[in-house]
Amino acid sequence: MKKRFSDFIYKLKHLSKKQIIWSIIFILLIIAYFVLGFWSDSIVRGLEDQNEGERWAASDDDRMAQVNIYFTEASAVTTSDISKFEYNIKQKLEGEAVVDSDNSTQTDESDTSRDYADCYSASGTITIDNGSKSIEVDAYGVGGDFFMFHPLEFVSGTFFSSDALMNDAIVIDEDVAWQLFGSNNIVGEYVTIEGIPHYVSGVFRRSEGKFEEAAGLDSAVAIVSYDSLSKYGSITSGATTSSSSSDDDSTGVSGGINCYQVVMPNPVDNYAANFLTSALSLEDSGSVVVDSSARFTTSNLFSIIASYGTRSMRTIAIVYPYWENVARGYEDLLALILIFRVICISIPIIIICILIIYGYRHKTWTAAGVFRKVMDFKYDLESDMKYHKDKWKYF
Repeated sequence: MKKRFSDFIYKLKHLSKKQIIWSIIFILLIIAYFVLGFWSDSIVRGLEDQNEGERWAASDDDRMAQVNIYFTEASAVTTSDISKFEYNIKQKLEGEAVVDSDNSTQTDESDTSRDYADCYSASGTITIDNGSKSIEVDAYGVGGDFFMFHPLEFVSGTFFSSDALMNDAIVIDEDVAWQLFGSNNIVGEYVTIEGIPHYVSGVFRRSEGKFEEAAGLDSAVAIVSYDSLSKYGSITSGATTSSSSSDDDSTGVSGGINCYQVVMPNPVDNYAANFLTSALSLEDSGSVVVDSSARFTTSNLFSIIASYGTRSMRTIAIVYPYWENVARGYEDLLALILIFRVICISIPIIIICILIIYGYRHKTWTAAGVFRKVMDFKYDLESDMKYHKDKWKYF
């Protein structure tokens, strides 16, 4: 064994300059391949808005998927449509025996025993007033389990409940908090939207980065209930119609919901996306259905590379919320990383193939000789292990 090691060291010392250079290139490319892989994985893990399927799974064996549905500006999706969607999903899940019909849907946002969970949102603007100062901010009107799909980084307070009797809570980012109150520790403080009081439920920190800023997180943001945005704000994400509420005689608008998100069982690839497309009759609607749980897989990234040049083209009018724009930006980055990874692993493979072909063409060995060398190595290894084993018996 020592002689073999000495022979190996001797060969290393007598490598040519060209052999050393190619060896270094080979090693660096292998290292780069794995480093780029770790970087890709960390990016995907960091996109929490896209990972509810993984969080929702009760165990590693459960296959769950998060599906995001984006509606065109002309769709005029309302909360009544969302109720129909939920009914259709439950009926179809029971009809396809994916879930037990006796398992009723719960309302606790932390309960993953539910058959599925969903949320919806519309985007627009609101004007927030604290009595002495008012500012207009970008706003998202939300419903369902929105904060489960979007786990914001709260610096104080927390999200508001989707099933609260009063839709009078607001979540604001740090910029809004500092502009209005000069502090981010303002949970419980009241602001007004069009004269209607709303209490601050939480203050969150906006995500930062090139993609985040380009996606719309470069200015102040607030999150309110869809009811508050439709009554006291301006919806810009889709078509709306005037409406009135019989509960409080208030007037507002209905429609404008442009994002509907669902997490549900996904026993086979693409099942959840196809299921929702069928259950919600989206085949010819022009809506975009995105399986977030599979969007960053190697096969999907290859499809993005294949669609280079046409991917950015738009033939339908859809206003993507910031989380989808961020995800699409990172899809492009991950596709680029994948190209570099393919290059990094292809060159070493080519080098190995060339060496194998060269070695075969200039071989000075036979199959019988190789077999004898393998058996000699096996014998030397076993003898060495037996020697050390017998040696330790005396201690």
